Formats: sequence, C-alpha cells, structure tokens
Amino acid sequence: MTKHQFSYLALGDSYTIGESVPLHESYPYQTVQILRKAGLHFNAPEVVAKTGWASNELAEHILHTKLLEQYDFATLLIGVNNQYRGFPAE
Repeated sequence: MTKHQFSYLALGDSYTIGESVPLHESYPYQTVQILRKAGLHFNAPEVVAKTGWASNELAEHILHTKLLEQYDFATLLIGVNNQYRGFPAE
C-alpha cells in the first residue's frame, strides 16, 4: 500500500523564499519539515516567489508558468511590496 505524497505550492515574495536564509530555513521548507515530522508524506514544495514582487507581478508570472493542474496545499504570502508601493488594500 502506497502512502499519498502531498503536493504543496508556495506563492509569494521575499517572505516566502526567505531572503538571505538557507533554502531549508525558508517558510515552505520549514513547513514541509514540520509536516513530515508529524508523519505526513510531502514532496518538496514548489515555490513561485521573488524578492520585490507585488501581487500583480506574482499573478502575471503565474500566467506564464507551467504548474501542476492541482496541489493538495497552497500558501500565499505576499503584500508587503504592495503596501510599500502605496497600492490600495483592495
């Protein structure tokens, strides 16, 4: 009997990728490490994030990125650059 391997998509900006920290210390990888310790089977996270991105830049990049049709889990951690640039909260 095989155990389901969960997929995880992490979307965002520098907070997602963990600017200036080793890959294994980034939010997505720490999350997967915690879940694996809890006995869940996760593939490595797929990360679509870049330092400096605002939400519109992430959305535009996603339109041109080949992603899986479905993920078991996804997180979205973005917005500080929207605020910094004075974008409205809406």
